[in-house]
Amino acid sequence: MICNNISSIEREVKLFFAYFIDGRTSSPPPAPPKGGSKENNLFWFLLPPFGGAGGGMTLILLLFLSSNFAFSQTLIGTVSGITPEKKYIPLNMASVFWENTEIGTFTDSLGKFEIPFTHLSKKLIVNYIGYKNDTVEINPGATKINIQLSEGAQMDSVTIQSRQSGSIISTLTPSQTETLTMKELYKAACCNLSESFQTNGAIDVSFSDAVTGAKQIRLLGLSGIYSQIITENAPSIRGLATTYGLGYIPGPWMEKIDISKGAASVLNGYEGVTGQINVEYKKPQGSPRLFINVYGNQMTRLESSVNYAAALNKKKTLATMLMVHGNISAMPMDRNKDGFNDEHLQRQFSAHNRWTYFGEKGLEIQFSAKILSENRKGGEMLGLPNPFHAGGHIHTLPYHINVNTDRQEFLYKTGWLSPKKPYKSVGLVVTGVNHAQKSNYGLNTYIGNEQFVSAKWVYQTILGNTNHTIRTGMSYLFDNYKEKFNSTDYLRKESVPGIFGEYTYNYVERFSAVVGLRADYHNLYGMIYTPRAHLRYKPTEKMTIRVSGGNATRVANIFADNPAIWVSARNLEIKEKLLPEKAWNYGISFIQKFSLFERDANFIADFYRTDFQNQVVVDREVSNKISFYNLNGKSFSNAFQVEMQFEPIDRLEVKGAYKWNEVKTTYVSGLKSVPFVPNHRGFVNVAYSTNMDRWTFDVTLQMIGKSRIPSLEGNPAAANWTTSSPAFVQLFAQISRNYKDWEFYLGGENLTNYRQQNPIIDVANPFSQNFDAAMIWGPIYGSMIYGGLRWKLDKLI
Repeated sequence: MICNNISSIEREVKLFFAYFIDGRTSSPPPAPPKGGSKENNLFWFLLPPFGGAGGGMTLILLLFLSSNFAFSQTLIGTVSGITPEKKYIPLNMASVFWENTEIGTFTDSLGKFEIPFTHLSKKLIVNYIGYKNDTVEINPGATKINIQLSEGAQMDSVTIQSRQSGSIISTLTPSQTETLTMKELYKAACCNLSESFQTNGAIDVSFSDAVTGAKQIRLLGLSGIYSQIITENAPSIRGLATTYGLGYIPGPWMEKIDISKGAASVLNGYEGVTGQINVEYKKPQGSPRLFINVYGNQMTRLESSVNYAAALNKKKTLATMLMVHGNISAMPMDRNKDGFNDEHLQRQFSAHNRWTYFGEKGLEIQFSAKILSENRKGGEMLGLPNPFHAGGHIHTLPYHINVNTDRQEFLYKTGWLSPKKPYKSVGLVVTGVNHAQKSNYGLNTYIGNEQFVSAKWVYQTILGNTNHTIRTGMSYLFDNYKEKFNSTDYLRKESVPGIFGEYTYNYVERFSAVVGLRADYHNLYGMIYTPRAHLRYKPTEKMTIRVSGGNATRVANIFADNPAIWVSARNLEIKEKLLPEKAWNYGISFIQKFSLFERDANFIADFYRTDFQNQVVVDREVSNKISFYNLNGKSFSNAFQVEMQFEPIDRLEVKGAYKWNEVKTTYVSGLKSVPFVPNHRGFVNVAYSTNMDRWTFDVTLQMIGKSRIPSLEGNPAAANWTTSSPAFVQLFAQISRNYKDWEFYLGGENLTNYRQQNPIIDVANPFSQNFDAAMIWGPIYGSMIYGGLRWKLDKLI
């Protein structure tokens, strides 16, 4: 450890000076120590040239500089709770902060935390509900600490002076990252990842078409295909999973979601133009032994999730967790009376088994495997199965939609953290996916198969002291695509080895910088260079400014990226060989903490610009075809957002945000706004909870502005369509009642009952050349009421 090395240097410097003070200048310095660290041996290697008084002064200067560097280290630690049975359990989301400062953090699911040192305080305060608070004085030179909290005598005796917010925006990380905790996810039913952003202002969610139930997200005004969606920092929702993948991650499996805007770390690859969404699953250690969630809504959708966790040895270093999820929606509904089912019918089963091992000498191993089987149906009401009709069907018409997906995934992670030098670590992450989809959409048939394997090796250490951290490593990606649309095959194999490096500089809590570069060789497209940088500066204790920049590259998957191909009668036209999409993203963000009504409040503003050097343009400006070609001209996105968070009274949280997006692309017909992207969006969320969170109330109002509709000139069935969509408002609400181990919730979505009228063009003639079910800008169905319960064993493993 750096501090131990400095102590040994101080001891040896004193011995060195003793020779001069005693007049024994002709005597040699003490012999170098046998063995020891490289730093000590390096010090003794450099010592002989420093003989004499000048050498002594040089050593004093070096010692002074080294000591200054040491003061701005990062403290790494764990927080665990001691149960009445004298067992230790990791405490998730324990509050850790320096006394009389705003510098703090939260522990993860394993009780781990990392916090930078500050010259403002030497006392660390640790809080966790149900346990006695602790104040620990940190000795100079400490780099690692383990803290144990004892359970309080009575929960009623605990006074909560500050509440954990469900949404946390850190002021310590160089990149702008917002963390959605389970508290935030529980504000809505959160059945899967696509339904986790109702109370968040950064991510926009909408339907991609009127018949399949596929949902898409937008970040910084651009489609979710330009965001990197990963699970536990490993690639996951990409490739052929792009279309329906947001529904593959059940809400009860998730522990938290990290949303990073702008260029992400080069460690996670060359993709991710607008940002990164990282999903952390629940871990065996720190989870309830048993957790059950049941959900149902008026659309006859039923869901159930069961999580079971178990420790396999007394020290709980080896544990496993099984998460099982199933949902079914089997009753067709046509509330807008257009002859088509409003929401797709679905049967899905998925299971996730994970194993974790935490050794006493810094070794960590994790392995998980997931399987998913899903069937989606949609289309005309008379062509869908009806479970309440004898024989299962009323009548069969030619037009229907049937999508069958089978998916298997595995993830292996191993890491070693040096017990004596916690700034040194080595990690390996390997993930693999097999994805198979067979589907038909009316007369269109699509079959897609993908197998990909990704591996990443990372080494982390410091340069001199913990102010300077470097991470470097190697990666490899293999992706095999086999697609068939109607009678045409589309085959592609990608093999991409790469290397990367990232340097981080931290100066106390005021300034930090991350600069990274990676180089990848793509077997089809040659070298790909990815530079990225993030800067964070705190001019005052309550102000944080961030600047970021970098580029990204992705290879388009036109079918998975654009399900509109499948659900319309448009002819497919690929005008030329499509090249990788490349873009630069630049951003600046500002966070200001202040007092409002004598209470803490946050104001956040950010602006991001994305410029494409090449983009696969999706041209729907001609009514009878959809064309794909490489960008020839400008394509950009300007995204500006302001957000405010405050707590006007105890236990009442208010968030409000406004977004302005300008997204334009050059089509054959000229530079135009990208269709279905509103220029203006508003968002207000109000959450209130009674004492001890026995009752919680949450209301969200979303305001969506106008957006451009592609030209429909030449389509006689769309004669009454306008060139832009109207602005509209949606209301979401939920009430929850919490008991010790039970939670019941009742809520509603789109309570304003707003829906897009006649969302399908030429709905009466689904096999005509005018049929189009992908012109969607608003909700498909009206208001929807849901309810459910959550139950858990209070005992954590």
